[in-house]
Order: sequence, then structure tokens, then C-alpha cells
Amino acid sequence: MYISPHNFEFTTMKMVKKIISLLLLLFPLFCVSQNAASDSVFSTIPSKYFEMNRENFHLQLNKNTYLTTENIWFKGFVFDKKNQQLLIETSNVHVNLLDENGTILDSKLCFASNGSFNGNFKLTDKLNSGLYYLQVYTNYSNNFAEDESGLFKIEIINPNSGQANYERNDPQISFRPEGGTFVENADNSIGIIIKDCLENGIEITDAKLFNSQNQEVISFKTNELGYGQFPITNAKNEQYKVRFKYKNKEYEKVVPAPQKNGIAMTMNNYANEKNVFVTLKTNASTLENEKQHDFYFVINQNDQVNFFKFKLEKTIQNLTLPEGLFYDGINIIRILDHNKTPINERIIYKKFDNSFNANYTIVSKTKDSVKIAATFLNKVSVGISVVPKESKSIAATQNIFNSLEISSYLKNKFIGKVDFFNDSSRKNHYILDLILLCEKSKYDWNSMKNVPKEIYSFNRGLTIKGTINTKTSGDEK
Repeated sequence: MYISPHNFEFTTMKMVKKIISLLLLLFPLFCVSQNAASDSVFSTIPSKYFEMNRENFHLQLNKNTYLTTENIWFKGFVFDKKNQQLLIETSNVHVNLLDENGTILDSKLCFASNGSFNGNFKLTDKLNSGLYYLQVYTNYSNNFAEDESGLFKIEIINPNSGQANYERNDPQISFRPEGGTFVENADNSIGIIIKDCLENGIEITDAKLFNSQNQEVISFKTNELGYGQFPITNAKNEQYKVRFKYKNKEYEKVVPAPQKNGIAMTMNNYANEKNVFVTLKTNASTLENEKQHDFYFVINQNDQVNFFKFKLEKTIQNLTLPEGLFYDGINIIRILDHNKTPINERIIYKKFDNSFNANYTIVSKTKDSVKIAATFLNKVSVGISVVPKESKSIAATQNIFNSLEISSYLKNKFIGKVDFFNDSSRKNHYILDLILLCEKSKYDWNSMKNVPKEIYSFNRGLTIKGTINTKTSGDEK
């Protein structure tokens, strides 16, 4: 059901026109907060923290697997995170080739014009077969506590030794309670990520959850990206563990123990495009201790914030929020207690029309050449990669949508490829939501209270200093 007006206070920090229209839309579901001044911290913290521009980076590679006899060709894009457009201020871009330990093996300084740049690395047979990374950043990126660089994974094969052997490595297993809180004596949703040592997802079709008596509680699966979810109903203070088989070997991982007090949160924004459904679940002791206190539901994207107050009235509390409260793209949802301390965090993606209209026509084919004509409705920057049709070296695990729209907000840069540009169906929205359920934002609310300062500027061009050893006449410069 919808939120009743008697136990909610709503405040939004958009422009005046948007405030008026939103209040008209929500009335009488919410009433305007009378304590907006005291609650201004919710708008002040993000607005100050994201006052400076933030760069997002994407590298389009000619492929993802290289021999040491080849070159790595790339085209890069620099994006303005707040304004959602190419960042024309950026000029000097650094691109590093890193080994799997993060050691810099080679470095390039690229010139960016109108938000794009290009370059290449020439590989040598001194490189061992294995996993490598391309890191993209600018001098300006160093102003921020978070890692705002772009990181792109590749594999390099030395023909003298063949492909590296990764079979000896066990799967990496991690858990993430939805909203970040696993609560005793309440219903919980637990996310799970299973990946190999290359950060590729592992699809498990028959994983099982067991309780401390070794009784099977529920079976579940992970998708091809390695993400899954399972419920724990009325969680007890006992040891739960997950078991599954992979490559004829059985693996087991203990689920972190539930906490005695707290609020578990589940969200659904893919079932209905008009509303976001939120369920808050807690236990009797938490309800008794907290029912007199205010809580805050905060919706944040970069410098933008919407929030409202609410009371904890029941052990299971359902909220139906209109989609107008949320921003296009990534939204970081936080619940803060009466001390304005974060106790829950969940990331969701609001689908919007980001369609890219272009018409392509093959004009002619001559041996190994193809001539293509294209019509674009807007001014664009285009990158093209061409490889043989049956090539196995172009199994891209990261696209421009992941780089700019999703991964740039997450602690984990390698979530697996989600083709949301070409297919924004409900199925793909569910896959994306499952990923976001399991992942954490790289922007910590408490850390956001420390406003960054511009110590490192945008570098433009090169300054060359030196000494001329030959005497010059007065007319020479």
C-alpha cells in the first residue's frame, strides 16, 4: 500500500519548479517537512562533496586477448559524471599498462580533444602470459579519496609459453545482505557473488543453504555473471553455510552471522515502472527500542538528493514510492537513524530513455575492406573495432554502459557485461538489479563529510625545461 501521510515528512532539494510539481504529484501522500533547516545536512553533504567535476573513463579496445607480438589499440572517452556529457576540459590523459599485481609496465600520455583520445601499446615477448590491466586517469583524478580511474582487464598470451593456467585457483565467494544488514529473528535477503580468479562470473545451478544442524534450508542458483540471491526466513543466531559443486569439487562458505538488532531492507524497482517497492523488516526488540525515533530515507545521485522522514511502526513495514522520487540512472539509497548515521545502503538503477539513434549502411565490400555510411541525429564521437567474425579474442566483459553508468559508482569495477543499451527489457533490468543488490557504493556517507579540495589541476599540454649548450646569436629564439 502507499505511505500514509501521518507518519511521513517529505523534503526534496530540486529546483523550485520541480519542487512544486513533485509536491503536487505526491499530495496527500506526504506532508512537507517543518524541519527542513535542521535536515539540510542531507542536501549539503552531497552538494558540497560533488561540487567539483568528476571524470568517468571508458576505453574501447580492438579486442581483449592479445599475443605478445601484437599492439593494444584503444580509443578512450572522458565523461562528465554530473552533467552526463563528454568532458571537453580534459586534455592530458594517462594510460598505464599494469600487471596483475598492479605494477606499471608501460605508460602513455594521450591528448584528449572534445572528450576523446586514442593510442596504443606495443607488446614484447618479455611479458609472461596472464592477466593485465589498462588504467586510465588524469592529474585531476588525484583530488578525490575514491578511485575515480578507469580500469580495464585484458589477457596477454606469450606464444613461447602458451595461455596461463588458471585451473588451480578456487572460486571467490562473497556475501552481501540486501541493504547491508543481516538481522536476527527477521526475514532477510542475502546476495551472493561467485567468481573465478579472472573476475569472471561462475554460473551455479544447484547451490544449497544449510543451517547449523546441517539441514538444507533452501536451494538457489547464480547467473552467468556469478550473482545470486537467497532468502533466510526468521533468521536464527546460528551458523548458516552455502555448499555447491564446481568442476567436480565441492565448496563450502560460511555466511556471516546475523546481528541482534537492526533493519533489513528489500527493494524492487523492476516489476513496475511507476513505483519502487520497499520492505523494511526488523525484530521485536529493535522495534521496541526505536519506535519513538525518526528515521531518514535518503535517495542520492551525485550532488542530487531527495529524502523523507519516517517512523518504525511494525516489524514488517511496506512502502510504495513513486518513481518520480528517483533519478535517471544509478540511485544510492540509504536509511539513516535519528543520529543521522547510515544503517542501510542499497543501490538501484532507474531505467530511462537513453536510446542512441543511428542508421548504418554497408556501401561496399572489397577483399578485407568494408565501407560503411552512417547517419547520426546528434553530434557524436564514435569508436570502431574490427576483428574476424569468428575471433575468440573479443569476448568483451565491459562495455561503455558498464563503465560510465554503473561501475563508476561501485567499489567493484568488474561486474560483468550487462547489455542494457541494446536490451532494456525487464529481464535485463532484473539482472542489473541483482548485481546492484550484491554490490557496494564506493561513496561512503561518512567520508562524504570531508569535502575534497582542488590540489591537482587539469594539466594541459607539456612544459619542457632544459639548457641549450650551443651559443645563440641575439636574433635567434
